[in-house]
Amino acid sequence: MIVFASDNGVSWGEHSLGAARKLVPYEESIRVPLVIRYDPLTGGLRREDPHLALNIDLASTFAALAGRRMPGAEGRSLVPLVAGRHPAWRHDFLVEHLNGRPQRDVPTYCAVRSQRYKYVLYQTREEELYDLKLDPYELDNRASSPSLNAVKERLRARLAVLCKPRPPGYTALSPAS
Repeated sequence: MIVFASDNGVSWGEHSLGAARKLVPYEESIRVPLVIRYDPLTGGLRREDPHLALNIDLASTFAALAGRRMPGAEGRSLVPLVAGRHPAWRHDFLVEHLNGRPQRDVPTYCAVRSQRYKYVLYQTREEELYDLKLDPYELDNRASSPSLNAVKERLRARLAVLCKPRPPGYTALSPAS
């Protein structure tokens, strides 16, 4: 198996941010290239898979190929996806950041990223909501849009589940969450 992955991306002026921004919740910063080649499962054929794969999936993938299990691992083996199967899979994932070096001006936040939407809740209680299908560049924050209230509430509830344990000092989620 050959795996190519990289570190998360860097913003170069997107979202009116200065250059070399890395810790923000936008797609340019959170997406990681991942290319896998494993001819015994793919037959050497190239394809793209739309499932949400994460870097935490790599250890479970390597273990599965070695015939081992990873008890307690948070990630899932990508082997079924590489093989072209369509198993039940995650629909969203957590993105989080703890304020501090090297970019102290990025407040602590938790975010949930689904196939279509991204919801961000900052320590400052500011919110961002993007419809990634209609706004892939995240230019129109729809957090205050009444038409997306149901989506926002669903994502806020999911965030309360995913963002545990919370980053130290993060109080943006209500105590009942």
